[in-house]
Amino acid sequence: MGLPERAVLLFGAQESLRGTSMQALPREDSIRHRHSLEQARGDLGAEAFTQFWDQGRAMTLEQALAYALETGPRPRQGPKSSRGNQTLSHLSHVEVGER
Repeated sequence: MGLPERAVLLFGAQESLRGTSMQALPREDSIRHRHSLEQARGDLGAEAFTQFWDQGRAMTLEQALAYALETGPRPRQGPKSSRGNQTLSHLSHVEVGER
């Protein structure tokens, strides 16, 4: 699984978990978050984005934390993205989440 797919899964989990705590993002973070989601949707395509988003939203807190802490390559679980094999390995995990 590539970094855009991984980021969308974690964004989906974060959205679901934030919703259960009724916490809203601060305005500046909300703008960055929305931009990152739009970019990921463009990179992956709507169908793949939705599939990874839904998988993330279905995660429990424990699953999301374990997944976020995993390292190394993972097999692709969703449809192939239009992004190809392009990687973002030069970015920090925060920058990847913002993409």
